Amino acid sequence: KGYGLAETLREMNAKLKRILPVDMFCCALLLNLSFQRASVEVWNGGMPDGYRLSASGELLATLASRHLPLGILAPERFDDSTEVMPLGVGERLLLLSDGVLDTSDDQERLFGVERLQAVMAENLEPERLFDDVLQALERFGGRARDDISLCDIRMVAPGFEPPAAML
Repeated sequence: KGYGLAETLREMNAKLKRILPVDMFCCALLLNLSFQRASVEVWNGGMPDGYRLSASGELLATLASRHLPLGILAPERFDDSTEVMPLGVGERLLLLSDGVLDTSDDQERLFGVERLQAVMAENLEPERLFDDVLQALERFGGRARDDISLCDIRMVAPGFEPPAAML
C-alpha cells in the first residue's frame, strides 16, 4: 500500500494490541533496505541484537533492541522511531532469533552471545558465516528451546546477478 516503516509498525502494533491476550506479544525486527541510498532503516522490538558486518566480516554496528515488542503498548504510547545506518556494497546484516542464543547443552549452559560473537570473530570467510554459526550450534551439542532462525542479508551492487547456487 506504499506505507513507510513507521506507519506499518503503528498498524501492526495497534492490531496486535487489539487481538492478542494480555500476556502475549510479538518480538520483531523490521528493516527497510534501500539500495539507492545504500542504507538500512531499523526498528528492533524485543529481538536479539542483529549485526552489521563489513565485507571482510568485521563488526561495524549492532542492531540493538530499543523498543518493547509489538502488541504491548497502546497506540498513543507506541514508539515507532527508527535508526538509519549506512549499508555499503558487500556489507551484510546477520539477524537471528532468540532460539540461537537460548540453545542449551546437557548442563543447561546457553550457547549465548559470547559464543555467537566468537564464531563471528573467528570467521575467515564471510560467505560462510551463516554455515559457521549453524556448525557451531551443532558442535555445541545443545537442544533448541525455541525456533532457530538466522538471516544473512548482503548489500549487492546495482545490476548484480546472483549465481544459481544463491537462489
